[in-house]
Amino acid sequence: MKKQMKNFLFTVNNPKTLKSKKVGYLEIILHLAPHTISGYNTCSHSNKDCRSLCLVNSGHGGFTPNIMRARIAKTKLFFEHNEYFLKRLNLEIYYYQLEAEKQGLKLLVRLNGTSDINWLNYKIDGKTLFEIHKNLTFVDYTKNLNFVSPFDNYKIVYSIQRDTLKKGLKLLSEGKTIAGVFTEVPTEYHGKEITIGDHHDAINLYDNKFLGLKYKKLTYKGVDNKEIIKNNKLILDENNRI
Repeated sequence: MKKQMKNFLFTVNNPKTLKSKKVGYLEIILHLAPHTISGYNTCSHSNKDCRSLCLVNSGHGGFTPNIMRARIAKTKLFFEHNEYFLKRLNLEIYYYQLEAEKQGLKLLVRLNGTSDINWLNYKIDGKTLFEIHKNLTFVDYTKNLNFVSPFDNYKIVYSIQRDTLKKGLKLLSEGKTIAGVFTEVPTEYHGKEITIGDHHDAINLYDNKFLGLKYKKLTYKGVDNKEIIKNNKLILDENNRI
């Protein structure tokens, strides 16, 4: 049973999830193929800036064909056999909850590792995963700055860029958590204290914070990272003004 479960839909024990163990969480992440790579759109609020800087093009996902093939296969399974996918996903959550308890950790579930799906729209017997697992914590980043989580156990961080900075700062003033990408993460930005967001992925611990994320260089052949940094609106720096 354990052998069948491991690493089927969720990813565990990568550098990002291992960081969360340091703060008491066993983190599991669902990595689907972003935007329309699979033929299905998993990022309704994507734009050319985030697509060019997508994390799918950095790290192992950027240079390991098998990883991308697996993400595409999972994405097609999600859209083409959604009922099976959700039930399998739900079963894996139960499985990893037991694994977390064995390790003396809490389970942390991230459904949008490389996607931006509205999981409120997907239910099993009329209930969302957040309702089924009321005792667990779910976290996600989203570029949909109008999205509101109706569940206390589903924590959202809003991803901003240069042209959504005003809206992001408004969300911050309303008690929400926002995140932006910097080439060098500052201690302060536009008068707001910056919290480094790369130490771990337990973003549920960051209430009403402005998270600074370090720019991850793209790894695919022929890319000019300097040119991207100069022109991409996703990257914030001290020269950007509202």
